[in-house]
Amino acid sequence: DLPQPLQDEGGWAARTTAQTFAEYASVVVDRLGDRIPTWTTLNEPFVSANHGYVTGEHAPGIRSLRPGFAASPHLLLAPGLAGQVLRDTAPGTASRAETSRHLDHIGIPTRPWAGRSTRRRSVGCSGNSTSGTTSRS
Repeated sequence: DLPQPLQDEGGWAARTTAQTFAEYASVVVDRLGDRIPTWTTLNEPFVSANHGYVTGEHAPGIRSLRPGFAASPHLLLAPGLAGQVLRDTAPGTASRAETSRHLDHIGIPTRPWAGRSTRRRSVGCSGNSTSGTTSRS
């Protein structure tokens, strides 16, 4: 969920929301940066983009591909900007910024005639639209 005024301006489909998120991160890091060693800047950006803007299962409940595709890069930009804020605002600490990722089991039939336990094999992850951890040095 976003504050309603941000959603009214386009939500995550608007690039300005990523910048506003960085400004919010700056306020939080200024206040708590000396006490928190690991930050999760954004939770599951794929879920927010897909379920919030494409399928409408989550807030804001939009069901359209266009805003879903528009939201995805902004949901990836926001934690990058927040990580930069963390590096700039809390220098010399051991803090690091992370983005949590949504990982799904993907199975494919390997032998259709085999029993259920051998028929499916994990082959990767779905919905992993983030790139791991941004560490501070």
